Amino acid sequence: MKSQNNMRLCGGTFLVLLFEARGTRRNSRMGEGRMSDGKSNTEIFKRLIYATNPYFQMPSGRSFNTFTSDYKNCRKSDTVSVNLTDDSVIQQFDAAVKTNYYEHVGVFYNLLENSISWETKGPWLVAALIDLIENDTTIPNDALFYVRPYGQTVQKSELRNIECICIISFVFGVWHYIVTNIKDNSVGTDTINYLLNESTEFRAERKFSSDIGKETITKIKTSVHPPECEWKYYDNSALEKATKDMPFSFIAPNTAVDVRNIINGQIFVDGKQVFYLDGKKHDTEVAFEQSPFDTYLNKGIEFYSKVKTLLYSESPRIFRDFYVPNDVTPKGVSTNYIINENTIPIEEIVFENQENIIIQGTGGIGKSMMMRHLFLYFAEHFDQYNILPILVSLKNFSEQDVSFEKFIFNSAHDFDHDLEYLDFESILVAGNCLILLDGLDEISSISRCHFDNCLINFTKAYQHNHIVISSRPTSNFIQFDNFLIFNIEPFSKEKALELIDKLDYHDIEAKNKFRNDLNKKLFRSHRQFASNPLLLTIMLMTYTSYGEVPAKRHIFYAKAYETMARLHDASKGAYVRPMHTNLSPEEFAVFFAEFCARTYKAELLEFDERNFTEYMEKVIHHQHIKIDATSRDFLLDLTDNLCIMYKEGDKYYFIHRSFQEYFCAVFFSNQMDDQLERIGDFFENQKTRIKSDRTFDMLYDMIPSRIDRYIFLPFLKRLWEHCDSKDGYLTFLNEMYPTIFAQEGGPGEAYENVPESYLYNFIVNEIAHRHNGELYNIKWPNQINKCNHKEWVSIESERYNSEGILTHHHEVVELNLNNMDYIEKYGTPDVDGISWKISIPEILEQADQFGELITFIEDDSFPLKKEYNDMRKFTECLDKTINNKPNPSDDWFDSF
Repeated sequence: MKSQNNMRLCGGTFLVLLFEARGTRRNSRMGEGRMSDGKSNTEIFKRLIYATNPYFQMPSGRSFNTFTSDYKNCRKSDTVSVNLTDDSVIQQFDAAVKTNYYEHVGVFYNLLENSISWETKGPWLVAALIDLIENDTTIPNDALFYVRPYGQTVQKSELRNIECICIISFVFGVWHYIVTNIKDNSVGTDTINYLLNESTEFRAERKFSSDIGKETITKIKTSVHPPECEWKYYDNSALEKATKDMPFSFIAPNTAVDVRNIINGQIFVDGKQVFYLDGKKHDTEVAFEQSPFDTYLNKGIEFYSKVKTLLYSESPRIFRDFYVPNDVTPKGVSTNYIINENTIPIEEIVFENQENIIIQGTGGIGKSMMMRHLFLYFAEHFDQYNILPILVSLKNFSEQDVSFEKFIFNSAHDFDHDLEYLDFESILVAGNCLILLDGLDEISSISRCHFDNCLINFTKAYQHNHIVISSRPTSNFIQFDNFLIFNIEPFSKEKALELIDKLDYHDIEAKNKFRNDLNKKLFRSHRQFASNPLLLTIMLMTYTSYGEVPAKRHIFYAKAYETMARLHDASKGAYVRPMHTNLSPEEFAVFFAEFCARTYKAELLEFDERNFTEYMEKVIHHQHIKIDATSRDFLLDLTDNLCIMYKEGDKYYFIHRSFQEYFCAVFFSNQMDDQLERIGDFFENQKTRIKSDRTFDMLYDMIPSRIDRYIFLPFLKRLWEHCDSKDGYLTFLNEMYPTIFAQEGGPGEAYENVPESYLYNFIVNEIAHRHNGELYNIKWPNQINKCNHKEWVSIESERYNSEGILTHHHEVVELNLNNMDYIEKYGTPDVDGISWKISIPEILEQADQFGELITFIEDDSFPLKKEYNDMRKFTECLDKTINNKPNPSDDWFDSF
């Protein structure tokens, strides 16, 4: 039986009890790019410190993990980075609790809401703390604890007698007492031994083994939210009367969740005045039948409910009739946002999340559509959520906009000129605005810094509002440290089919046939297009024109261009749109192909009128066809008639970068033979290349025999000549595979053994002579262990599946990056796999140490040696095929 002598309340004993009240773990790993579940020891302690000192800066490295363990076990009281015992921090925290209790207990709850199981384990936590406090004889009976929801104090002797204990307030109040009264954390050493068992394994975490609180929990009454009985302790009896039937929540001091507004000392709920803050009787009730925002909301809903699209370019259609919302996924880790495997609608994320949000996505993916959707949803549910949405286009923001509040207000005032700024300001101060800032990347570069400063100052001044920003991924979001970043996900097949079902298309039969093919094969074969709402629409249009979607990528783009150049109108039949350039689609394509090639080489994907004009004028002067069209005419045709480019703010973009890639390939394919080798050198030496870039793939599909003759064969001959002039096969390895990756067992990450050369990699894939994949299936000699390697371990993890059921599984993590909490709890796990990184230059330089390994990789059975031999034979065959002259013949065609 453990002794209860010398029981002490302190930071470490409090933390042990708090950890025991945590919710069920969903993810035991906190690696890079993984979202924490907020329930590890270090994460809970970090959030507790933030609730105490909002200026706390998390130290780098693993020092905080170590301090968490030391603090919990009462070995340390503080560190220079945490400052829990610093007098200035203590005084600031104490003053905040005593002067603005309600707001700070709300911060405490928000930070720990997802970490602690308040509903199920909260009552026990309160009971355990009561037992601990009562058994701590160093705490006088008249000691005051700030444990009531509105900051009232209770003496130690009366803690057990509270009619109904608010769990969050009680836990917060006890922590406040510890911070302000118990600096020495080492006093709890004996109590730790009472609460935890003895460790039986080295470095294993000590298990909680006490029955503290077990009896007390049956004798107290608790509630997660402020219980109704607490109203009688609040000094405003009139407010008690007015709000006794209102649901209460931790949102803002003295504010119920369904209160619409407070104006001139009167509380209005659901449009009607229900109470005067002065508590006096009034002969005349003031009616508040209409919100000052009703006109604005009605006109905004009417305006945003209809929209023109590529398919509906002639007249607007009802937005809800065809809109399919994308899924969104969080990027990075947030301390205040936890998401499980289930998809959460964007409107729920916006409403329930405490932080502001940035949603990012590429062109055509649906950013602006999502912002429109959010406006309509919250405008239509204004009475339910009491959140006023304002959709603001950022393309018009400039340095002349001194007042950011006025800039936002003007977007609402445009719909209702009778709307007063004071009305807007009052709801902004109350924290009831949803500000939708559409197009961060559209702000001009000269105004961006001014905007950033305005936004940061705005978020500081109006902290309780919701802000959502949309942007392309190219923007820098580092300065917005209080914003979560979400990615707009491409369509799944189900969403793609849903969009096709919703589209009001003029050819029903063709649409149904397209839908059937999309379901069976097209989504899989053309996923890059089918998963993008805009490009999926183009697929439908192309399919309607030609009865199929070509398998060859470059043919698909050619057909898509023809379709977009000759749009069909159901009521008028086929017609050709008049072009500003007065060029036929075929003539226009010649100019546009060179424009795409020039801008592709310059790695330009967005344009303003100045640099568009600069590049297009070069094309106009270089082409042999003389025309009267200007660069402005080309821009108008691209945006208004062909719809291959579009304008956002003062910038122009390709509807998808793949159109630039296709037309660039067209331009290269039309060049003379003596230019093709230079084009091959350009691709070989291109320093930055997007992984999904398909320009060269399409070029090869267009002119395969010319690519073989003028690019591949000269390249391969130069490669083998270079190898033969040095060390042959070893030079090949040094040039093509300077780093080889190997693995054994189950490593947590895998690297492809990809050649350094772009052209060589393309050739070896095209002719199916690649053997580098076999490197993972061979038995390496022991000398490989002298190379750089990582050890991988499997740890147990919990996660909710798509049906909301808690499942257990194992995941693999690098041993030296493993979560310290896991090692403390379960000990060091067994190694499940190893991955090696073999540097060819290093082992050749140290041949005396790696003789066995070098012999191994030089053997003819080694995969890369087989690839080397196969590729040399292929080069010989290619050379004979291309350069051997045919036998003399009278048939003229034999010479081709």
